[in-house]
Amino acid sequence: MALVAYTKSYSDKINPLPIRTPLYDGESLTSWIVRAGLNQGCDYGAILYYHWSQYALLQCDFDKGFDAIDPKINEGLAVLAKTSLEQINQHTLITQTQAMGNEIKPNNKLKWVVPVIKTSKDKITPYPFCHLCLREDKTAYLKYKWRYSWYVYCDVHKIAMSETCFNCDLPYQPFRIKVPNGHLNHCPHCDFELSHALTNLLVVDEAYEFQKNAEKVLSTNQCIIFNQTCDSKQWFELMLFYINLIRKSLLSNKKTNQHYRLLVRLGMETDGIPLVKPKTGLDFDLLPRHERIMLMAYATRLSKIPLEKWLSVCKELKLSQSAFKLGKKPIIPVAFNPIFEKLIDKTVGNTKPIAKTPLKPKSVKAVTVSWERMKTKIAKLETYAKIKTDNKARKTT
Repeated sequence: MALVAYTKSYSDKINPLPIRTPLYDGESLTSWIVRAGLNQGCDYGAILYYHWSQYALLQCDFDKGFDAIDPKINEGLAVLAKTSLEQINQHTLITQTQAMGNEIKPNNKLKWVVPVIKTSKDKITPYPFCHLCLREDKTAYLKYKWRYSWYVYCDVHKIAMSETCFNCDLPYQPFRIKVPNGHLNHCPHCDFELSHALTNLLVVDEAYEFQKNAEKVLSTNQCIIFNQTCDSKQWFELMLFYINLIRKSLLSNKKTNQHYRLLVRLGMETDGIPLVKPKTGLDFDLLPRHERIMLMAYATRLSKIPLEKWLSVCKELKLSQSAFKLGKKPIIPVAFNPIFEKLIDKTVGNTKPIAKTPLKPKSVKAVTVSWERMKTKIAKLETYAKIKTDNKARKTT
């Protein structure tokens, strides 16, 4: 477990913490901030409020970094941690996910990152963790790559990442850990030691292959797609396009859905992970882990299909460019152009205005999707109520 190098402080107004908390290699800022507070014997919120009381930092996603709020906060954290500003920035999701196509903008929603929402009662989200890493590291800490939505298996132990406590089944939320008995490897709700847990989830080879490919592309910033050299942004753009194409194929009647027939003709419906429609229309990053695994596995299969087969199947099904313009604001990945540019553009010369259709009642499918979202929301509200009840019970004992 390597420690990052220390350099001179950036600010004279902030002093290093009395008890040093080193920033470990690959550690998330959430992990370091929580550990720093526990080591000082106080709530991590007290440290943030003492130095930056003018900002509502407790509501922020620490792992993104604080440049969008005030760049000096990152400088101050570097002083508190006795490390460099460069090292702090390298441990932020904003920096790490630029190669996935994310831009540094205030309040920017990061693609390929599982969101962590702290304040909303009906949007309780867990923080992914590997219980074996928490057990084997000399000091338990969380890694920023665990937040990637495609990072579903620990690459050290090749087991599924965990999200909830194995004892009370509540979501793991490290920012709820309190002193004096708080530890990152303990559940903040029932104090169960997470490192003693077991996981029964099997590894889906093609989903794990997706994850390994993503890690390789990130590290090299290079890959080959349809015999062309592409960078990491183009790879992630294409993978998200494949995932959306798969989801599009599952939306309506299989017999009439051209996208579903495309996948079948490409040989996607084989033994292994079944094509199951996600229960909601949420973004990939917000989907439950098992649904993300299924989509990743099929995206891996699509990525292995040669250009010649794509072109022959598209010709056989008489697909035009419009078939691949997905969503309200369609974006065709650069890496998909060798296929897209060979298809007929049926919009050329078509200047007929689109007739407005009268409003109709929502379809059964649309109502079902809305109902599934409502059930998810109700389940999260029940979880929040359970957390609140447990907290009150502990205070009275």
